[in-house]
Amino acid sequence: MPAATSRRRFLQTGASAFFGSSLAPFTAQSRETTPDDDLTTVSIIHTTDLHGHIRPAVNYEGIGNVGGFARCATLIREWKRQNPNHILVDAGDLYQGTHVSRRNRGKLMIKLLNAFNYDSWVLGNHEFDWGIEPVADAISSAGMPTLGSNLNLDAATIPTEGIRRSHMETIDGFRIGFLGLTTPGLPYWLNPKLLGGITATDPASAAKAAIAEMDDPHAVISIGHMGTKRGGDDYANRAHDTIDTNREIDIYIAGHTHRDYSSYYLDDTIYTQSAYWGINLGRVDLTFSKSRNMLVDKRTFTVFMDRSFEMDPLVLQMAKDEIGASDEELAREIGKLEVALDGEYERGKPNGHERLIAAAISHSLEKRKLEVDAVFHGPFSESTIEPRTLKVSDVWEIIPYENMVVTASLRVRDVVTVLEEAVNSGRYTHRNLMGVEVEFTKSGNGIKVANLRDSKTRRSFRADETITVAFNSYDAQSGGQRMMKLRGLIEEPSSRSQLHPIETRECLIDFFLDRQSVTADDLLV
Repeated sequence: MPAATSRRRFLQTGASAFFGSSLAPFTAQSRETTPDDDLTTVSIIHTTDLHGHIRPAVNYEGIGNVGGFARCATLIREWKRQNPNHILVDAGDLYQGTHVSRRNRGKLMIKLLNAFNYDSWVLGNHEFDWGIEPVADAISSAGMPTLGSNLNLDAATIPTEGIRRSHMETIDGFRIGFLGLTTPGLPYWLNPKLLGGITATDPASAAKAAIAEMDDPHAVISIGHMGTKRGGDDYANRAHDTIDTNREIDIYIAGHTHRDYSSYYLDDTIYTQSAYWGINLGRVDLTFSKSRNMLVDKRTFTVFMDRSFEMDPLVLQMAKDEIGASDEELAREIGKLEVALDGEYERGKPNGHERLIAAAISHSLEKRKLEVDAVFHGPFSESTIEPRTLKVSDVWEIIPYENMVVTASLRVRDVVTVLEEAVNSGRYTHRNLMGVEVEFTKSGNGIKVANLRDSKTRRSFRADETITVAFNSYDAQSGGQRMMKLRGLIEEPSSRSQLHPIETRECLIDFFLDRQSVTADDLLV
C-alpha cells in the first residue's frame, strides 16, 4: 500500500502553535518499546509575500520595526542549527514592493534566497508586475526549483526548464513531495504581455496531477501562492477546493492573502501561512517513524518577527550597497508641489491625488506623441499632501504599486458603462475620470451617468462619439474582477488598446522633473 495512503489510518494531529508541544503519536506502552532512533523530525521553514522587504517595516496595524528578511534570516539560522533535517521554501511575491528591490529587478532577493540555500519557491502574481524578463532572470538564477504545478507553459516566451510541476526531497529515507500553485487570478490583474504567454490553470486538478507523478511520498506538501479569506474560496484563492479535492495533502503552506495562520485545520490537512513582509516566519514539523515507515505527527506554527530578533549580519552585508543606493535615490528631490493635494474620494469631483496622477500620465503620453482625452484613475491614499519639495520617496507614497499605462479608444456610451460599473461596485473601485466632466444622478438602487462634457469647451458628448482614455494596467484587466465590463471593452479590437512600457510611478517622477514646479493649473481636471 502506498505510504501516502497507509499513513492516514494512523496519523494523529493537534492544534498547537508552540515549539515543543505535540500530541503524543504513540501510547505509553508503545513509547517504551520504540527505539530512540525510530523517529525523524523534518522541519520545513517557510516565508511568503516578502515583497522585497529586507529591513523591518510598519505592518498594516501600524506597528513599526517588525519583519524583514534580515530578521527572518536570524531565526532561520537558529532553526537550522536546532534541526539538521530541514527544508526551506518560499510561497511567492518575493521581490516586488520596495524601491531597493525594484532598482535591481529582483536580483537581490533571489541572491539572498540562494545564500540561505532555499530548496524551492513558487511564482506569485507580483513576480510578473515588471514583465516577463525579470521572471525569466529569477527562474534562471535561482539555485532551486521553481514550482509551478498549475502553470501552463505551452505558449511561454521564456525558457521554462527551471519550472517543475513537483519536487521530491528525501531526508533520512523519508520522501517528501512538494507541489507549487500560483493564484489563478493572474488574468484579472495582469496584461497578457506581462505574463509572457504563461497562464494559470485550475489548481485543484493541477495538484492532483502533480501528486500522481510523485514517487510514493511519505508526506505531501502544497505550497500555494493563494490562500483563504474569511475561511472560504474566491476566484483568486482556491485553497479549500484544492485541499478538498486532494486529501493526500498533509500541509498546505499558503501565501497571497497576507494573513497569519499558525494552524488552521481542514480535515486531516493543516493550512498554515506566515503573513507578509517577513513579519511572521513559519515552520512545519513532520515526524516520521522508521519502524512504521510513515508520517506519524505534524505540527505548524508561526513566529512574530519583532525587535527581539537581530538582523542577520550576512543579509545586511550582501544588501548594503543596494540599500545605500536605494536610500540615496529615494532622497533625491524631483520638484516642488505648489498646491495642497487632498485625497478624500468624491464621486464626479476628482481630488488632488487623482488630478496629479492623471496629469502625469497625460504628460508622459504626450511626450510619446499620443494625446488622450481623459484619464481614468483613483487615489491610493486619503491623506492630504501639503505644498513642499517632493522627493522620489514621496512618489512611492502617492503610488505604492507598479502599474503600466493602457490606452483605449472607446465610444462615449461605453465610457458611461465603465463609469457606472465602477461607481456601483463599492469603495474598491473608487475612480474618477479626469479631462472629461461627469455628472452623476441617482437611479433606483444605483448611480447613473447623466452627462459627459468636454472639460475645456463644456460641450456635451454624443453617445456615439469616440474618445481616447488612459487607464492603469490593473484597472484595464478588471481590477480584480470588479470591472469586468471595462476589461471586455478594452479587449474588443475596435478599442485599439495599447499597453505602453511606462509605469504610472515613472510618469509622476517624469512630470515633476520636467515641470520643476507643479501648480493647481498643472493638474488635470
